[in-house]
Amino acid sequence: TVQGSEAGENILVTRAAAATTVDVDLFKRIQLSEDAPNALIVAAGLGDDVITVTGSGGPALTVDGGAPSASDTLIMLSAAASAIFNVTPGTTNDSGNVAMDGSSTQFTGIEAVTLDASLGAGADTVTIAGTAGNDAIAVTDIDADSLTVSVNARAVITVHNATAASSLTVNAGDGSDAIGLAVSGGDNYDLFLNAGGPAGSDSLVVQGTILPDAFLYTPDASVDADGVVDINGEQVTFTGAENVTLAGLGDIDSVNANQPSLLAADDILS
Repeated sequence: TVQGSEAGENILVTRAAAATTVDVDLFKRIQLSEDAPNALIVAAGLGDDVITVTGSGGPALTVDGGAPSASDTLIMLSAAASAIFNVTPGTTNDSGNVAMDGSSTQFTGIEAVTLDASLGAGADTVTIAGTAGNDAIAVTDIDADSLTVSVNARAVITVHNATAASSLTVNAGDGSDAIGLAVSGGDNYDLFLNAGGPAGSDSLVVQGTILPDAFLYTPDASVDADGVVDINGEQVTFTGAENVTLAGLGDIDSVNANQPSLLAADDILS
């Protein structure tokens, strides 16, 4: 266990097979020769701490942000050419697991998570899971390569530096989920949403901007709750959403609907 202090600190964990290091501010570097199943616990202690994890391999890693309960940040900094992140929730709002490039980091006491794809040239893959209960999930673009994902009152996840043609998949899980997407500026992402079960209770809102927006809706040819929504050129592929709302926020917007398949007989309700 590497213990922080009562002050806010910057802690860097650099993972590597048989050569993981931990730097706590400007104190002496700690180097570990152990690999999994041996374990490393980084306990940041009090203060507003920023814990950065990079690399892969080494011992099983747990990060404890400690107190206070609204100010500790975990940064997952990929060193891979094509970053792969998979985030799953824990039993409390400040806990969970991030698998980055094949190595997992358990966390607790964390109020914000950043997934940084860094400068890798390849397309990146981000998968974020909801819970088995009723979730309120919001995905909001910051710019072309960055966005945020919030799940209920859990730590907000910020994704940075995604390369063009990267993908973000949100698996909402079971429960009656309400998902809101404001992503028309997230040009570097292909977005995939799996609303999960049960049938008949999941809703999706695709939000436009205060400027003129162009919506294009294409239902799936065989599954009523599946389809594709394009908002200003940003494509969202969804499954399991029984209620879909296209929300323009102002100005003059356009909405077009495609047939699910050519030559099909369609009923149009207005």
